[in-house]
Amino acid sequence: MRVRSRFEGKTILIAGGANGIGASAAEICASLGAKLVLADVSNATPMAEKLRREGHQASAASCDVTNRTAVERLVSGVGTLDAMVVCSGICPFDDWMADDWDDVYERTNAVNVKGTVNCAPGPVDTGMIAGRDLNLAAVPLGRVARPEEIAAAIAFLCSPAASYVCGAMLDVNGGAYMS
Repeated sequence: MRVRSRFEGKTILIAGGANGIGASAAEICASLGAKLVLADVSNATPMAEKLRREGHQASAASCDVTNRTAVERLVSGVGTLDAMVVCSGICPFDDWMADDWDDVYERTNAVNVKGTVNCAPGPVDTGMIAGRDLNLAAVPLGRVARPEEIAAAIAFLCSPAASYVCGAMLDVNGGAYMS
């Protein structure tokens, strides 16, 4: 069986594509020939421009994944969509006793659960965990993941090589759930 891993003619929308895992997924998918739409609540234009300077097809859109109408408008405006990658997520480290903790919790829940269902790759070397004291003893590989390690799994799942993968959970977590 010949494994195809090129994305020519494919359009992939990446929510959370401005930076971190989403930006790494964009770089890999673009290098494989995908046309990309990078959506983010922050400005995804710099990442789209970087990819275009490298000769890839990429555009940017503003979208808050917690707003269903905004997501539906974004998806319907893309045209034919071959894959959608949801890398949107936040990880506040707030004081649970703070007066505004309920608001922080609601926003975190809205982004990470409502906006992104079942996306938990484990600790990844992004700005979200910068400066945090992590217990790497809980990760059998003993280190955090690089964004491109998560992005490679995303690219595989978006590729024709995964055309028969259905309903599987791919734990890209350094073995954190094996111990």
